[in-house]
Amino acid sequence: MAYLVRPDIFVIDLMMPELDGFQLCRLIRTEPPFKRTPIIIVTALTDEDSKLVAIGAGANDYLAKPFHIDELKSRINALLETRK
Repeated sequence: MAYLVRPDIFVIDLMMPELDGFQLCRLIRTEPPFKRTPIIIVTALTDEDSKLVAIGAGANDYLAKPFHIDELKSRINALLETRK
């Protein structure tokens, strides 16, 4: 689906039914069209290890739940600005 839509950014939850967010992040980074597409991980996990694994998997940012929607918007806008 991502190939058809070509998103400007991915927002991924870590806790998903099949692939977890870490695996999906790594998978996205193996695809040439998405090597530089920003990825934000959102999760209920607040430990530093999970954040480090997410960044190591290719995420550009990590946001712990609960979060305010304006914070997510700001982070999305900041990452999109850096791509220009």
